[in-house]
Amino acid sequence: ISNALISKNNNIKFVLCGRDKQDYYYNNFINNRNKSNFVFFNYLRGKKKIDFLKRSNIFILPRYIENSPISIIEAMSASIPIISTNISGIPEQIIHNKNGFLIKPGDTNMLKKYINILVKNKTLASKMGKEGRIIFKNKFSNDISYKKLISLYKI
Repeated sequence: ISNALISKNNNIKFVLCGRDKQDYYYNNFINNRNKSNFVFFNYLRGKKKIDFLKRSNIFILPRYIENSPISIIEAMSASIPIISTNISGIPEQIIHNKNGFLIKPGDTNMLKKYINILVKNKTLASKMGKEGRIIFKNKFSNDISYKKLISLYKI
């Protein structure tokens, strides 16, 4: 997360979630930045998580190891554009340049680039969020998931 991005967008907030990660974040990349731009939670659940998703402009999940994260499906259901890594099942959830951007794990330059693109281009961010919502409805909604599950048990 570049200082330039934060200085150009003083009101930008990064909500960082993960069990007991606040010290890690501070030690690794927040140390020399304005701390008021960062909010920490161990986990967000239920209504609080939904409220944060509804107020979010971008969902970022830069993982090294992951399968098919539910958090990406939740972000798509909330019409949020996504930036994540091109590992495991994530490319089945995110179509690069359609409902978000995919990066290689550890590629901080591309992460910064895509954050900047979505922050600067609200129209693109909105379009990607809407595309994500369509993908969610067609591929991951409860109705679709139930039908897939039931078809697994049909003989």
